[in-house]
Amino acid sequence: MILADSRQRRILALLLAQSDPIPEDALASQLAVQKAKAEDLPSSVVQELHRQIRIDLYHRCLPELESVGWIERQPTGIVSTEQLPVECVEESFTEGDGSWEALAALLVRPRRQRVASTIADHTQPLSLEELSTALTASEQSWWTAGGVDDESMLPTILHHIDLPILENVGLIEYNSDEKIITQQQHLEMVLDQADVANGSNDTATTDS
Repeated sequence: MILADSRQRRILALLLAQSDPIPEDALASQLAVQKAKAEDLPSSVVQELHRQIRIDLYHRCLPELESVGWIERQPTGIVSTEQLPVECVEESFTEGDGSWEALAALLVRPRRQRVASTIADHTQPLSLEELSTALTASEQSWWTAGGVDDESMLPTILHHIDLPILENVGLIEYNSDEKIITQQQHLEMVLDQADVANGSNDTATTDS
């Protein structure tokens, strides 16, 4: 998914930070400087970073962002479009606060988004058994489409894969000994952002 890619997120943030189009070469330069500062790299490597990033922009990043309708390449440079989910790059959803990682954890696995949504529907902590029952009862086909071949394996997959991942990105608290799940405060906010991102992708796919 595009929003799971840190470079794509930085591109979107840079485009939203200014109203004028950004030439592709200038965009590559800004990204190279950002990367060098973030990783405390010597200034001598910025030129090589710029070259690598310029290639990545041309062959991967910009075509992907253009394909979902989030950017437009104009003669004077690159601009964001009205289809871009602006909420995903607002101040409350900035790089480094964990929110991007939480959003990515949902977007890269639709099954996990359903799991998180079911947890959010329960205001009180729920057990692993209760979660599994709620998931399989809500829609009998969802877990097969989500990569779970055998319904009886769902609790095991949740326990060993999905719930630890959701806990690692701060969306839930999971007591693996007692198998009790408690949602964290910003779970619903991240779910809302995932809905916005999915809606934008659906719109772009329909339009194309």
